[in-house]
Amino acid sequence: MGTRMGPGTCAAARRAAGRNTAPPHPRAYRLTRGIPVDLLPVPKVIYIACISQKVCYVGSSTRGARVRLREHVRERAPAHWEEVWVMSLLVTTSSYGVLLAEERVGRLLNPDDDIRPPGR
Repeated sequence: MGTRMGPGTCAAARRAAGRNTAPPHPRAYRLTRGIPVDLLPVPKVIYIACISQKVCYVGSSTRGARVRLREHVRERAPAHWEEVWVMSLLVTTSSYGVLLAEERVGRLLNPDDDIRPPGR
């Protein structure tokens, strides 16, 4: 069973991600009407997809949340996702650092629907 997501869980995920996290922005973006236009405009992110406030997927991108979520929509994978939480990472974070942070967050949150361990 996935972890329940909220501001406290987001704070714990930020700590798990390590020193490469940028200033916090603890809020959920609703996905019921498509990809939100007000997603954080930063290139390096970890995103946490939820259904009924339960974590079902943890992913990352070095091209921004909007780009990566569009790819998911094309793949039809997140058709049931209701919201996404986005944690921005520092621009100086290496690609390996992004994957490492995703792995740490994934281990903490134990997502329900991931078909592969986060960060791999």
